[in-house]
This record gives sequence, C-alpha cells and structure tokens, in this order.
Amino acid sequence: MTPSSSRSTSQLGATVVPLARVQKLEAQIATLLHHIQPWMQKTIAEFEAIIERRMEGMMDRKVQAVNKRLDAFEFRVLERSALAIDLSSLQAELASLQTDIDAILAAPTVEPQAAPTALDDDTVLDALFSGTVEEGLEPTHAKGASSSAPVVEVPPVVRDIVSTTDVAMMDDVGTTEGDPTISAVGSGKPDPPTRA
Repeated sequence: MTPSSSRSTSQLGATVVPLARVQKLEAQIATLLHHIQPWMQKTIAEFEAIIERRMEGMMDRKVQAVNKRLDAFEFRVLERSALAIDLSSLQAELASLQTDIDAILAAPTVEPQAAPTALDDDTVLDALFSGTVEEGLEPTHAKGASSSAPVVEVPPVVRDIVSTTDVAMMDDVGTTEGDPTISAVGSGKPDPPTRA
C-alpha cells in the first residue's frame, strides 16, 4: 500500500476510509438535505393537497350518488301514495261501473219473435215451388242448345243471427231445401260468469 493513498485495505479485505473524508461526505449530505428539504416539504404538501382534492371529489360523487338514490326512492314512495289515491278513485269508478252493469243485466230482454222468420221461410218456399214465379225473365242458354225448363231466380240466402247466452246461432233463412239450418257459431271462449 502506498502512503499517499486515501484508502487502505485491511488484512481482512475491508476498505478503510480516512475520518476526514467521512466527515467531509457527511457535511455535503447535510448541505444537500438542507437544500432538498424545502423542496421535499413543498412536494409533500402539494401531493397531500392533490390527494385531498381527489378525496373531496370522490366523496362528493358518492354523496351525489347517495342523494340521487334517495331522491329516486322518495319519488317512488310519492308515486305509490299517488297510486293509492288513484286506486281509491278507480275503485269508486269500478263500483259505479258495476252498478251500471247490474242495471243493464237486470233490464228485461226482448226475445226475438220466430214468426217473421217462419213467414220469410214460407214466402221463399212458396216462390220456389209455386207456378206464380215470374217467368218473363230472359232465360240464359248456351249457343245451339235449347231448353224447355223455365229459369227461376233464387233469392240470396238471408242469415238471421240469434244470440243466446250459451252460443250464437246462425239461422240460414232462405235455403233451397226449405228447412232452416242452424249452426252454432261461437268465439271458442267460455261465457262470462253470471251474477246472482
């Protein structure tokens, strides 16, 4: 080892630094800390302010979200109380409607008379099978063909719908066979319950 060297190596292999050099390094670190400390304190204060603003913003958003949910809940509660008021008026209207329906159901019903239908049947049958049908109508025939059969005009079929509580009946009044045919016509739905 050279005596001019500021470092020396011990027999154990450790580096030995002179005390004056260590004291000089400590003084430089203290000076550096003296200059850095205000900057570090300023940076810490700014960081704390940023964190505080973020926390305030986050808390404000959470408070707004809670207030929004509370407002929505309050609105639903107010709607429900308004519905209760509407429900009572609806019940009053329903009772009035029920009274009207009961009055309609209690009114005497006029039964349709079967005589006009029978009269129509007789008129059609008489016209079909009597010799008094207008034979003055011009017969229709194909070219070259001759026919001695008179042409009779058949009136259109008239339908009379008779409504009963069980099912609506359709009565074909004017048929060529002479007998009225009655067919059940319904919607396929059961009749509403009757009130006593």
